[in-house]
Amino acid sequence: MSLFSALNIFLLPISVMVFIILDFDKHICIDKVQKKLALSLFVSILFVIIMEFLNKSLDGMHGSFVHVVLCATKTLYFVLQLISASYLLLFLDYNANRKKSRTQAWTKVLLAIVLFDVFLLILNFGGKFLFYYLDDNVYQNGELLWLRLILSFSPIVLLMFDYLIDNKKVTISQYAIVAFVAILAGFGTICDLLVKESMILWPCVVIAMLYTYLSMLRANYHLDALTHVENRHSLDNYLLELNTEKRDKTYGFIMIDLDKFKQINDIYGHAVGDDALRDSSNILRATISPMDFLARYGGDEFVIIAQNCRNIQPLVGKINRNLQKFNDKHIRPYTIEMSIGGDVFLPSDTLKPAEFLHKVDEYMFQIKKERSAKNKSTR
Repeated sequence: MSLFSALNIFLLPISVMVFIILDFDKHICIDKVQKKLALSLFVSILFVIIMEFLNKSLDGMHGSFVHVVLCATKTLYFVLQLISASYLLLFLDYNANRKKSRTQAWTKVLLAIVLFDVFLLILNFGGKFLFYYLDDNVYQNGELLWLRLILSFSPIVLLMFDYLIDNKKVTISQYAIVAFVAILAGFGTICDLLVKESMILWPCVVIAMLYTYLSMLRANYHLDALTHVENRHSLDNYLLELNTEKRDKTYGFIMIDLDKFKQINDIYGHAVGDDALRDSSNILRATISPMDFLARYGGDEFVIIAQNCRNIQPLVGKINRNLQKFNDKHIRPYTIEMSIGGDVFLPSDTLKPAEFLHKVDEYMFQIKKERSAKNKSTR
C-alpha cells in the first residue's frame, strides 16, 4: 500500500484521537485516577493507529531494513493493542466502582496478560506462528493468530463478565460504552479477517472512543467542578424526574451541612477550604450505594437521595462512622464536622420532591442550631 493510500485510511482516525487528547484536559472534570486512565487509553490507541499506519505504508516495499521495521512496528502494534484494551477495562471499572484497590488488582492481572503476549511475540520472531512477512515484505497471518485475538479481546470479555457479576454498581451508560466498543471492535476485526482489502477496525474503534468521549462530556455537564459530584442543575433535574415517575418507591432524603467550614477558610485559606469540600464529598461518595444520588447543593451543603430507603438512620450512622475514620487519620490540619438531617419520602407523600427536600433542609438547619447551642454550652 502506498503512503497516500494509507493516509486516506488513517488520517481521520489519527486526527480524531489527537483532537480528543488535546481537548480532554480542557473540558473533562474528573478525579486524577480517572483522568490518568482515560488519557492513557486515548494515547495508547493513538499510538496503535500510528503503528498500523506505518506498517500499512511499508507493506510490500522491498529491502532488509524495511523488513526489520515492519516486524518491529507490527509487534509494537499488537502489544499496544492489548495495552489499550487493558486501559479501557481499568477506566470503566474504576468509573463504576471508584476503588483504587480494585484498579491495582486488575492492573496485576492485565500486566500478566500483557507480559504473556510479549513473550509470545518474542517467540514469534523465530516461530512465525502469529504473523510473518514473505520475502517481498507482504504480511501474512500465522496459524495461531486466533490466540492473539483471544488475548486482544480478553480485557473486554473480563470487563463484561465483571459487569454481569457485579451489575448493581454499573449504570446504563457504562453498559452502553462497553457494548458499543465490543460490537464495533468485533465487527471491524471480523471484516478485516474475512475481507483482504478491508481495513475498518481502527475507524470502528475511533468511533467507539469518540462515543466514549462524548459520553464523558455529557456526564461532565452534570458534575460540580470542585467536588466531582452531581451539581445543583443535575439535582433539579433529578427532582423533576422523581416528580414525574410513578410513585411506588421510598427515598431517603438527607441534607448535610459542614460545621465550622468558615473557620477552616479563615484560618487555613480558601485552598484548604476546597480540600475540605473535596474530602467531604469523597467521604459521602464512599458511604452511599452507586445507585444513590449525591449532589453538592451549594456552598458547603450536600444532598443524598437514597433509593428504596425506609429508614435513614443506618445511612446517617454510616456517614458518621466514615467521617470519624477520616478524622482519626489526622491527614489534614482540620477535622470535618457535619450536621445531618433527613427523612423518608413515601409514595403517599403529598409534597413534591423539591418541596420535601426544602422541608428536610429546614430540619437539618434545626439540628445544626441545636448542635451549635450544645457546643457553646459545653465551653
